[in-house]
Amino acid sequence: MPVELTTAQRRVVAHDGGLFRVRGGAGTGKTTALVQRYLRLAAELGAQRVLVLARNRAAAQRFRQAVLPHLSGGFRSLPVTTPWGLAFDLLRGAGRRPRLVSGNEHWALVRELLVSEAGDRSRWPTLHPLVGREAFADEVAAAVLHVRSAGLGPDELRGATAAVPGGEARWVELAAFVERYRSCLAERGLVDGVGVLIEAGALLGDARSAEVQRARHPHLLVDDYEAATPAVHHLVRRLMPSSVVIAGNPDGAVDAARGSTTACFESLDPEEEVVLEPGFRRPAAPMVVRCRHPSTEPEAVAGELLAARGAGVQWDDMAVLVRGVGRRARAISRALERHGVPVAPTASPVADDPVVRSVIDLLRWVNGDPGALERLLSSPLTDLDPGTVRRLRRETEQAGSALEAQPALADLVAIRDALAARAATDDVATLAHRAFRLGLAHLVHGPHQSATGAEERALDAVRMFLDGVSRHVEQHTETALADYLTLLEAPTGGPDPWVASTATPGTVTVTSVPAAAGQEWHTVVVAGCVEGELPRLGGGVPFFDVAALGDGASGSTVDRHLARLQGERRLFASAADRATGTLVAVA
Repeated sequence: MPVELTTAQRRVVAHDGGLFRVRGGAGTGKTTALVQRYLRLAAELGAQRVLVLARNRAAAQRFRQAVLPHLSGGFRSLPVTTPWGLAFDLLRGAGRRPRLVSGNEHWALVRELLVSEAGDRSRWPTLHPLVGREAFADEVAAAVLHVRSAGLGPDELRGATAAVPGGEARWVELAAFVERYRSCLAERGLVDGVGVLIEAGALLGDARSAEVQRARHPHLLVDDYEAATPAVHHLVRRLMPSSVVIAGNPDGAVDAARGSTTACFESLDPEEEVVLEPGFRRPAAPMVVRCRHPSTEPEAVAGELLAARGAGVQWDDMAVLVRGVGRRARAISRALERHGVPVAPTASPVADDPVVRSVIDLLRWVNGDPGALERLLSSPLTDLDPGTVRRLRRETEQAGSALEAQPALADLVAIRDALAARAATDDVATLAHRAFRLGLAHLVHGPHQSATGAEERALDAVRMFLDGVSRHVEQHTETALADYLTLLEAPTGGPDPWVASTATPGTVTVTSVPAAAGQEWHTVVVAGCVEGELPRLGGGVPFFDVAALGDGASGSTVDRHLARLQGERRLFASAADRATGTLVAVA
């Protein structure tokens, strides 16, 4: 069936050449216009001549699925990708094949370097008391990516931070660390998500390389440019063929944590611009469901989805959005499963589940962590009551002996020894599975036995953890136990945009608001609409306050509060904009 386009959308489709900027809110038909433009150009020039850049792998896959049924004839390639996919292809074309590190691996490398530099006054003249602390590693890891993406070196940082409270010294020390971090990546043949963009941009700085790329793809389409980082923007500016259409929704920018900034979209100098309005999504009036206690929220969410299914909405046309994947997302997923609602696997961290923590601490003990046994005393692996734990500690202290010498812990020590004997030969995934079988196999019941709700939740968490370990080992076969344990300490973040996501047909999606950007469902339930979660206005100023670098001033406390409030409003509006039929907020 032919797509009916508005006059503004037809301008996008018919654009001849030059830079064309498409501005529009959620649901105004930006992607639809780009799809129709792509199909016109593919019919005239061939699909391989049109390059499409999407915000992440999932968005690229959705674009590809939208155009494939309408393409006829053969084509050598279908260049619908992400900025990271394009950058990696450019590096491969130049004979380089570095390994792209994940966000967690980036954090682990930063922490490794900081631990090695702890107390080094020559490298950290003013910040040496903080180096080596985990919270400082979190701050540095985030700031490194922002500074690298913005292309700020010591001189640029010195000028940009001259008026920043706290002085410029910390930023100069950070800039020096960024250079050491970059050198470490190069020595190991690695590249991070920012580095691959920077290196690809440098390749396109060569006029001949840029012309070859422009001749290969004379037309460029870029969607969701509100998610662009300075490094992405630099790559796109270097690439710029004769015909470029860039679409974005500045009011939908919700991923500042990854360095995204609307300044990239606003700084474009288009020869033509169009504003798409109004939105095509017209959901019914939003509903608010109030829960008297947080424990009832998952049940309330399940009730709303069951009601939507009764009204004829398909499971895969429903979504539950939370601020960030974690305990809330897992609790909701478990409630949905209890009610027979099919739910897609949630990309949520499970390391905070008590049973999973016990497996991790067992592996830490095998790896030589002296504090792991203390934590295991109160874990499901020992099942000791608090009184017994206190007694064991008291007896150990009085006897002056090692805690592991206690007879009550003999079985646990035997499990540790069995794992330690295999640690040199088994990969991390095999070792983790073995740890579960040796210590927690009692959680798995036979076909004629029924598990308790707590046991089912524990098994769900363990399954997700073991699946994650197995996937990591498949992709990084050389990962050592110590390296993987370090990765587990990384702060919780969303999936890397260059990583493919697996859609599960016929299931409800449970995901974070930022991860839902660019998608739509008939029924959307926004969970956690309470002060402190959504919105979340608390928290202090980051030690490396990247927001202060733009104008050299960090602003007053009131300005900061207002800016944070505006960001929270954008986040909730982005969640609400995902609904095409029904929007429910659970508070």
